Amino acid sequence: MAKSQQLLWLLLLSTLCGAGAADWTASSLACAWGPEYWCQSLEQALQCRALGHCLQEVWGHAKADDLCQECEDIVRSLTKMIKEAIFQDMMRKFLEQDCDVLPFKLLVPQCHHLLDTYFPVVVNYFQSQINPKVICKYLGLCKPGRPGPGQESGLSDLLPEKLILPGLPGTLQVRAGPHTQDLSEPRLPIPLPYCWLCRTLIKQIQVVIPKGVLATAMGQVCHVVPLVVGGICQCLAERYTVLLLDALLGRVLPQMVCGLVLRCSNGAGPALESLPGEWLPQESECHVCMFVTTQAGNSSEEAMPQAIPQACLSSWLDRQKCEQFVERHTPQLHTLMAGGRDAHTTCQALGACKTTFSPLQCMHIPQF
Repeated sequence: MAKSQQLLWLLLLSTLCGAGAADWTASSLACAWGPEYWCQSLEQALQCRALGHCLQEVWGHAKADDLCQECEDIVRSLTKMIKEAIFQDMMRKFLEQDCDVLPFKLLVPQCHHLLDTYFPVVVNYFQSQINPKVICKYLGLCKPGRPGPGQESGLSDLLPEKLILPGLPGTLQVRAGPHTQDLSEPRLPIPLPYCWLCRTLIKQIQVVIPKGVLATAMGQVCHVVPLVVGGICQCLAERYTVLLLDALLGRVLPQMVCGLVLRCSNGAGPALESLPGEWLPQESECHVCMFVTTQAGNSSEEAMPQAIPQACLSSWLDRQKCEQFVERHTPQLHTLMAGGRDAHTTCQALGACKTTFSPLQCMHIPQF
């Protein structure tokens, strides 16, 4: 019994703790080597908290619209896959097996009850109601829109009240706390950790999702992170897609289902939040220049003087930093853009963006 309880707590700790902590520590010394190390691969850029630098200054530039579109494409692919009966059966059997091998056997029937109650409801919702734009806004990959009159931009956009109607004993009546138990039932040695079971099972779903297949399909489009010359190579797109999949499956799915279906409190898991800043391009002068010139480039030559400062109204940019850049460079921007230069060539001519080509070659990027 003591050994089983130790295994249970080990599983609980592994579920609640980030799996990448050791990697971040191990790579800290190597990260001190600078950009030559950071930008050898997406994995190293992420570990060194330098993905924004590599995207902007070394590999090329990533536009907000590209990241948003890629995220929405992945969500659509996932929902399409969930509609397949074969996938549903495989996932259900996989989760049932996970319930059967729980080290604390008293939890096995509760785990199966959790599956019986919520699995059909969640699958049905994902088939019919999931909105890719809403999901990607919460990930921080799509620009948030303004809510309409009488509407609030909140988690209720993701799951309506109808999804949380099926009840488990004590779960929906007690809103606070990660553990719940029906007092009318015989007492178990520990409270029933429905929230832990929920997060554990949904974490296992990530193993079932064929990330490699989806990444290969996305890689054929090659529009996520355009390089300075010739567009992005397929392998880089595939690896970037895997990072986005990890964010979708590792952040949104557990928090959305367990937090809203079971009303798990914040103490039971982290709140739904945006991606860390290093996942998105940082607002370097190159980023600001690229954004301003891209936005203003869609205007006629006559409207360009007004379009250049108006680009700073975007919520993606630090407005003060953008306005300072525009104030310094508006005459040069107008002249360069009027001459037919594209955004990156314009920003290179201003000295805002470096002219370094990507050192990455597809054959040299390590496989996931």
